[in-house]
Amino acid sequence: AIQKQLKELDSVENRIKHLESIGHKDIVKRLKQGKSVKREETKKKGTDIKVIHSVRTMKNYACAWSLFCKWLAPRITAEEARELTDLDIDKWRDYVNEYIQHLINLGLSPDTQASYKSAITKVLQAPSTAFISTEPRVRGKKKNNRLKDEDDRLSEEKNRYWNKIVSATGLRKSELRSVRGNSLYYNMERGLWYIHVHEGTKGGRPRYAPIMAQN
Repeated sequence: AIQKQLKELDSVENRIKHLESIGHKDIVKRLKQGKSVKREETKKKGTDIKVIHSVRTMKNYACAWSLFCKWLAPRITAEEARELTDLDIDKWRDYVNEYIQHLINLGLSPDTQASYKSAITKVLQAPSTAFISTEPRVRGKKKNNRLKDEDDRLSEEKNRYWNKIVSATGLRKSELRSVRGNSLYYNMERGLWYIHVHEGTKGGRPRYAPIMAQN
C-alpha cells in the first residue's frame, strides 16, 4: 500500500491534489462548524481561528492554499509529500517560509504578500508570528487600482463605457456580475434609481446601490 501511494505521488499533478485535499477538507469542515455559531461568541471564547463563518472567506483561504500547493508540489519528492498528511505546523513551517520568501523575491506588494501569508496561516490555524515576516507596509508606497482612470487591458471605448457604470453605481466586479433584469428599482421617497445586488457582495450582505449618474 505504501509503495502504491508513493508511486501515485511520483506525479506532480497527484502531489498537488494530495496537498490541496489536506487543507480543503479541513476548511470545509470548519465552515460547517462556523455556520452554526456567531462570530462574536467565538471571538470571546478565543476559538475564532478554529472555525470559518462564510463561504466567501472559505473560498479565499482555499484559493491561496491551492496556489501554495501548486508552487510546493514540483519542489518536493514523493517521500516528502507522503510525510504531509495533516496540518501539523511543524511539518509545513519551512515550506511556508520558503513560499513567503518566494513572494517577496517576485516583487509582489507588501499587501499582497501579507494577504497570501494570512490565508495560509488561517488554514494551518497558526499565528502569523510562527513564520517569517513579509515586507513592511508603508502607506505612501501603497498601490491601488482605484486611483487609475482607465484599465490598460481595455480599448478607449470600453474604458469610457465602464467608467460611466462604475462611477455611477460604485459596484465591484463581482457585484456587477450579479446584476439581473429585476435588480433595478425606483425609490419614490428619495427620487433615486437603485440597483439591488444580493450575490457577490462584501460579507454576503445585500447591497442597495443608488445610481448617481451625471449623464
